[in-house]
Amino acid sequence: MLTPAEGARTATRLATAPDLDGVTGLYFVRDTESATPAVSHDTEIQNRLLALSRTRFTR
Repeated sequence: MLTPAEGARTATRLATAPDLDGVTGLYFVRDTESATPAVSHDTEIQNRLLALSRTRFTR
């Protein structure tokens, strides 16, 4: 488990680091740029999630 300060460290750095200004669309694990989990690339799951989101939150 991380302390609140440890948990906030990466988000704070990513939001304020001058070298990351304008960087978008990347995924980070703690403080390291990483690939997203394989399941996030599954188009069937993506489509199911999109359909679910549309039915649950568009009322």
